[in-house]
Amino acid sequence: YLCVHPGGTHTCDKDGPGLGQHAISGLIDLFGSTALSWLAFVFLPCSVRSAGLRDISDDQESQTTRRRPGVGLRLGGLLCYDVVCFALCSCFGILLMSADVQALTRGSLPQRVPTLSEMVQHIDTWEGQTAIFWARVLYAFLSFPFVIFLVPGLSAVLTHTRPTGFNGKGLCVPAVLRPMPPSTL
Repeated sequence: YLCVHPGGTHTCDKDGPGLGQHAISGLIDLFGSTALSWLAFVFLPCSVRSAGLRDISDDQESQTTRRRPGVGLRLGGLLCYDVVCFALCSCFGILLMSADVQALTRGSLPQRVPTLSEMVQHIDTWEGQTAIFWARVLYAFLSFPFVIFLVPGLSAVLTHTRPTGFNGKGLCVPAVLRPMPPSTL
């Protein structure tokens, strides 16, 4: 990393990885984004179809709200993969912090497992922030299989969704392209 200089010196305590963001913000980002995606998966059966069921005429009566059991079950494998990746990254971060608390990076052998209070006190040090940073980086790399949902043509096929937008009354309707302006040629 850029904080290690020739001759064995380093300034990782000032400009090392993860020090550009507060440790609590990094943890909130890691746990919050994961919790939001898992919560969205849990609420998939409560979702309502809106695109294609309503005409552009703003008819609200044609919208039915009912629980649809079984919706999202095909995504269950990806959810399990995400849970395993999150658990691995959490263990990796805890292992890195534990190694720093026990001074394994300095060559001494651990005498005991660090307590939770020692780990919490260690979060705000530069070593703790670096451990959180690397856990987040590992989680980002392990999220690579989800990139397939970003491919424009495959996204609609895999998720069975249609583009939607909001009309002037705030209702969710199928997306319609604006008409082209008349040509001035």
